[in-house]
Amino acid sequence: MDPSTQAELAARLKNVLKEHQRDGINVIGGVDKLVASLVIAIQEWIDADRAGRKSA
Repeated sequence: MDPSTQAELAARLKNVLKEHQRDGINVIGGVDKLVASLVIAIQEWIDADRAGRKSA
């Protein structure tokens, strides 16, 4: 993974973590919600990357 791609993914994951912190990490089921949010963020990132490659 090139550095710019890695930085983009890291930024997206940080945003998900910040949102999760605002919601309260100590909530029961918080870990499951966090993991689900991270999976969605990564899938959106992959989809956006694929769409960008198709249009290039």
